[in-house]
Amino acid sequence: MNSTTGNIIKCIAITASAAIFILFIIHAVSKGTMGKQKNYDSVKKQAVDYIKEKYGITAEVNRVDFDARGGTAPFEGGVVLDTAMVDMTYEGRVFSVYANTATKETVDDYQNEEISRALVDRLLDEIPGGTLLQTSFRDRDFSEWNSYPDYMLSKDGYYDGSDLAGVLNSANVKIIMTYVNTEFHGSKFLDELKASGNTAGLISFDSEEIRQKWVQSLSGGIIDADYIGGAVQFYDYEPHITDRWIVSGEHDGHVGAFLRDGGDFMYYSLDLEDGEELSVYTKDPTVPAGNISTRTGYTTTPITDIYGFTTEDGEPFSMVLRIYYPLDKIPEGKNIRAVLNDKYAEAEEIDGYLVFQIFKRPGSEFYLAEVRSEDRIK
Repeated sequence: MNSTTGNIIKCIAITASAAIFILFIIHAVSKGTMGKQKNYDSVKKQAVDYIKEKYGITAEVNRVDFDARGGTAPFEGGVVLDTAMVDMTYEGRVFSVYANTATKETVDDYQNEEISRALVDRLLDEIPGGTLLQTSFRDRDFSEWNSYPDYMLSKDGYYDGSDLAGVLNSANVKIIMTYVNTEFHGSKFLDELKASGNTAGLISFDSEEIRQKWVQSLSGGIIDADYIGGAVQFYDYEPHITDRWIVSGEHDGHVGAFLRDGGDFMYYSLDLEDGEELSVYTKDPTVPAGNISTRTGYTTTPITDIYGFTTEDGEPFSMVLRIYYPLDKIPEGKNIRAVLNDKYAEAEEIDGYLVFQIFKRPGSEFYLAEVRSEDRIK
């Protein structure tokens, strides 16, 4: 065989190999496309059949988005092919179905608005006057629960327009409501939420202005019932809270007041147990008017008694206390500071109170004083 013949044979071999490779690629792409189309048809049928069985309606499929966050099928082109969000329409209503073609699990949000409204109406029928802050629900058994949005329920969560039992027993339900000057009490609906393992948080403020201010402070953040029962998040609003009630876990009922009565002021500490009190004593100011503080270098004139705390058993203690001193007990137009152990405590005026925090040790005492100086507070 001469060299020319050999080169021809090599070219034919290379061409044949390339052709086989191209055919392989075409076959793989064709198989992948057919697989995607098959899964598209499968999930579309699953969604249509599911809605027809659950609601007795035939809805139109607008869009199918396969979900790469869940499912068990191999990736093809970076997309998992057995889970999808199916956007649908029925008589002008747009809704979604989330379906898993491998497990046949399916949930939808067709009744989102009706169920949300029914949950709120049930609560307001029994404890009126509230304003909805947040409500949510989602199927509690769906295995892909971390991959689909709230407000989606399975067939077990069907709402017939009158009985919410199916929703409460198949979903994780949360309701957060705000009120003004309301004293909460138990109710049949709250009992149903508790019995079905769901949650609710109710909070009442002493004015609509404060209620709105607190809601705005959340900046749209998602909260839960236990948040309503907390303390730190209400530092600035404690004097204005008239009642709290939560249904969550083992708790069902009023949340005890965190504020304690200190006579001229109110106080609370996270270090105090429910029902635990401190005894407040007073002394005449020992700092003479016009005294120059040795630490601050400012001229101070006490305007209150000196306040101190002891425990009921007289034992030494250390804790952080937050003090709420009413502004209506403080002279207007004066530069008033809280003085703790001859040092200024950082304070701010919040909705009718001078609020400051002190670390209480045995022997620690504080008072309010007028500061007569143009200099910066150090």
